[in-house]
Formats: sequence, structure tokens, C-alpha cells
Amino acid sequence: MAAVRDPAGGVPGRGPLAFGPWPKAPEIPSERLRKALPRVPKGGRADEAKVRAAVGSLRLDPAIRREFATKGDVVGVVLSVKPYGSDVFDCVLARVAPGRTSVWTPPRVQRTAGEAGCSAGNAIDPLPPPH
Repeated sequence: MAAVRDPAGGVPGRGPLAFGPWPKAPEIPSERLRKALPRVPKGGRADEAKVRAAVGSLRLDPAIRREFATKGDVVGVVLSVKPYGSDVFDCVLARVAPGRTSVWTPPRVQRTAGEAGCSAGNAIDPLPPPH
């Protein structure tokens, strides 16, 4: 026989069901990423395998999604996680290019679901800031 539930959603004699807060999303270690990524001299070429190895050395939480792309002599990296109950991603982008390695977080409007802010394409060719 199935348990009888009261109108408040609980089980008679036990009270209403209680739920705790949403679990926290893991933090993306942007400063550790900045330090780990290789530096490529001007006139050189970024190596995706070395960039992947650098990201792998961070031993990130498995919930953090990793994305890599190479275009010409540039490697783009995305580390992202979608917090529970939110439509805005937490993400950090990196661009490893000859003469300059950059790590940044796109503006909130670009991190909203359906926007292109948290993509490897944006890491390689950054979008202009929103209005």
C-alpha cells in the first residue's frame, strides 16, 4: 500500500519535506590556469598538446567542462561549469598565441545560455564587449 501524503507535501506524522540549498558549483581556478599555460615566443606556434597537458596538470573538478580549439598558430581554451539553477555559465577563457597568453572571464551577458561567450571560438577570436 502506498504512503498517504498530506496536502502540504509531507508524510502524515513526519511533516513537510525539507530540501537543502543547491550544491555549489566548483570554482574555476583562473589564476592557476594563467600560471600553468605555456608562453609562446613571437614568431612561434602554440602547441595544443602542451596546452592540454598544462590544463590537465591543474587536476580540475570533473564537473568543469574543458574545450580546446586551434586556429593557425593560436590555441583557445574554455573551462566552464553551469551552476545549479542558473542560466549563466561560470567560464574562463584562455588564448595562447605567439607573444601573448591571455586568461579572462567574458561579461555576464556573453555567458548566458545561447550566447557565444563560453566557446573556444570566442577564446581564439574574442567577441567585442557588449554595449
